[in-house]
Amino acid sequence: ESTKLFLQELFSGLPAAERGPENPMLHTALQNYSCSTTTCQGYLAYNTSHCTDSSPCPAVVIIQDWTGMDEYEKERARMLAELGYVAFAADIYGFGTPVENMADWGAAAGAHRGNPDLYMAKINAALEQLENYDYVNSSQIAVVGYCFGGSGVVNMAILGFNVSGVVGYHSGIDPNSRVVRSSSSDLNVGAKVLLHSGVDDDAWTDVGLLMDEFEAANAKYEIVRYGKDVFHSFTEWNANFPGQAIYDHRADYRSWESTKLFLQELFMDLPDAERGPALCPESTTVTTSTSEPEVEMNHAATAVCRTALFLLGTLVLF
Repeated sequence: ESTKLFLQELFSGLPAAERGPENPMLHTALQNYSCSTTTCQGYLAYNTSHCTDSSPCPAVVIIQDWTGMDEYEKERARMLAELGYVAFAADIYGFGTPVENMADWGAAAGAHRGNPDLYMAKINAALEQLENYDYVNSSQIAVVGYCFGGSGVVNMAILGFNVSGVVGYHSGIDPNSRVVRSSSSDLNVGAKVLLHSGVDDDAWTDVGLLMDEFEAANAKYEIVRYGKDVFHSFTEWNANFPGQAIYDHRADYRSWESTKLFLQELFMDLPDAERGPALCPESTTVTTSTSEPEVEMNHAATAVCRTALFLLGTLVLF
């Protein structure tokens, strides 16, 4: 699927990145709920004609970046709702927490990064709130996190949260920003993991350390690296701090398409891998009279034929 997107980009140009403007077909509302020792205010979005008590839908929780749950997370929630999911943008800091400037953001984010138990309790409160809705299939829940929220979903995976999967965008994955799995731990990662990483954001050493932890925990994971010059906040449409945090159209588009496929895999199972139609010669049946060069030539011809047909079918889509 990634190859098809790549070929489309090469031959037809990069499509516009998706956005999620207000949509009258969606029900959206602010929702107050209890979270740890305070009150949080999340944002709910879903299609009432599609997700009902008699036909509950898979759900996706969005964990905010460090600026707090704001218009960015609300728009992402609408984008997910338009895909047929119940989306809930969680409020991690709590209603009324100051989020006016960088000092506020650093203080609120630091209070949770430095206290993983508090951070995970806030995420768990959002999950419990979502599970209360009859139009949510509580056995099919994924969690998406951005920046600070990306660190949160990595923590969830390492700590063994019982969700279908997690997706992190430009997550803080250095050991000082997340939970580090103990080498003596026997806890496995049950949730499938998809992380989107800018080459100029996450250090290779930090990526390698996290991969080692995932391998030790028997995780099913994918870490996608985007370059060149892909920095922090590459999905944030208004990010514009060159050399530090800046929007990148290609990384935004490709990561969102990848996420849609990942959610499809989580909630509707992994589709069959594509194959070329049976228009190519079958490989030679090996007998005592078949020479080795004949077998190798026939295998090669079959492989070339199938690849050509696959690429032709892909190009027809353009």
